Parts: sequence; C-alpha cells; structure tokens
Amino acid sequence: LMFRSKSWIAACRRNDLLSKTPTELYNYYRVCKLHFTRDIFLYYEQTRLQPHVIPSSILTSKFIL
Repeated sequence: LMFRSKSWIAACRRNDLLSKTPTELYNYYRVCKLHFTRDIFLYYEQTRLQPHVIPSSILTSKFIL
C-alpha cells in the first residue's frame, strides 16, 4: 500500500504529500480524471479505476490547482 501511495505521489508531482499516510491520502486528497487514460476506468461514467492503476497523464501547471 505504501509503495502504491508513493507511486501516485510521484506521478502527480506532489512530493509535498510524502509525509502523509496512505489513510490520510485516501481520506483527504483526490486526483482528477484528467490524470488517467479512458481505458483504465471500470465504468463508462469514469468514476472507478481498475485496482492496479497509477496516474499516467502528467498535466502542466495550468491544470494544477
């Protein structure tokens, strides 16, 4: 679980979150669907990801709030 959390943090370029626990990340942080390709969602509505995925689309700073 910790490896996966760190992979997500690296993919989202959010090193400021490295001190957070996986539980804190799950409860308080979200990644928008723009970070993922369409084929990794479980449903057409793009609300659930397949269990193995890591964010793959790196966004420029104009997309990061």
